[in-house]
Amino acid sequence: MPSPPLLRRVEILEEKVDALNQLPERVTGVEMQLVAVRDDLHSLRGEVTTLRGEVATLRGEVTTLRDEFTSFRTEVRAEFVAVRVEIRAGDDETRREMRVLHEDVISRIALLQEGIDRRNGRSGRSTRTPPKRRR
Repeated sequence: MPSPPLLRRVEILEEKVDALNQLPERVTGVEMQLVAVRDDLHSLRGEVTTLRGEVATLRGEVTTLRDEFTSFRTEVRAEFVAVRVEIRAGDDETRREMRVLHEDVISRIALLQEGIDRRNGRSGRSTRTPPKRRR
């Protein structure tokens, strides 16, 4: 294949030179974009470092809160146990007093019944059992 005429070869060279002339502007644009990306990455690194510090702080706070909650739960559990013990003791004391009062009421009722029986001329009979009939 024969080589293109000289005029056409010069035209091709001029097109390539024109394209190469635009290359510095394009490289400058890419450099500017790289600088912007570098700045963004630097800023992002700072934000990530700050975020790591905040996460570490939050972990410490969560650990502290967990410890405080565990301590609170232990205290509440102990208080409930103490209250249950007090309630049981109070219930036992109340039952004992109720038994004593019940026995006292029963004995008073018996004394009253004896007094009623004496007035009516009965001797020690309970009002529940009817008197025996005489024949």
